[in-house]
Amino acid sequence: MQSVDLADTLTFAHSSRLELEGDQIGASKEDNLVYRAARLLEDVAGRSLGARICLRKVIPLASGLGGGSSNAATTIKGLNALWDLGMDSSELHVIAQELGSDVPFFLYGGTALAENRGDVVSPLPDLPRRWVVLLCPFTGMPGKTGLLYSSLSSKDFSHGDNSRALVRDLEMGRLTEEYFHNAFNGAINEVFPGLEGARMALQQHGGRAVHLSGSGPSIFSVFMDEAKAHCVANAVRASGFDAHVAQTMMAEESRL
Repeated sequence: MQSVDLADTLTFAHSSRLELEGDQIGASKEDNLVYRAARLLEDVAGRSLGARICLRKVIPLASGLGGGSSNAATTIKGLNALWDLGMDSSELHVIAQELGSDVPFFLYGGTALAENRGDVVSPLPDLPRRWVVLLCPFTGMPGKTGLLYSSLSSKDFSHGDNSRALVRDLEMGRLTEEYFHNAFNGAINEVFPGLEGARMALQQHGGRAVHLSGSGPSIFSVFMDEAKAHCVANAVRASGFDAHVAQTMMAEESRL
């Protein structure tokens, strides 16, 4: 897993009760991961503390980019500081596990190997700085992740050899894209049959290799040169697709 600097913005302030406001909160704030994270932290603290939380979205919804998970992790860290709870990283990790498989990673950020359900996180050496062009052609599909998992078969899974090889290369300071593997590569085209058009657009405009991010449907290409990444993103936008340029983050940059 790798954090990038495409990010939502969360602000925290003291309040007599727990409030969540902002765009794209949804019809029920109780279902929002930010609100659930705040409630869970209150439960662990054993008392109602209250906070005014404002969420400004940039990461596309349900896009396979970990937006909800990163916001949950940020809420845990932010309220731990705001409420002066003094919880250490291991205590916050336990809380993150209860919220979702990807949430623990976002407590650390940078480059890491996530195992088991994603709750066993092993930091890796920081990735050499790269830029990624992200295309998010479809967003906000209800039940997307469950539908994708139900579409998987045994042929979609590997024995983890690519992941182990990728870790070895990262430990030697190299990034080898041929080891990138995503079990959803086959199922994603069944759920989002129009995704191939976005993939072809990214390739035609300079994305040498195109990969699926998480459970998708976001796809991305990696670039060593920032100017090249922006040039490709501009060309893809001119083709009618929503594109973002983000740079990879180091672990120290990912911490509050």
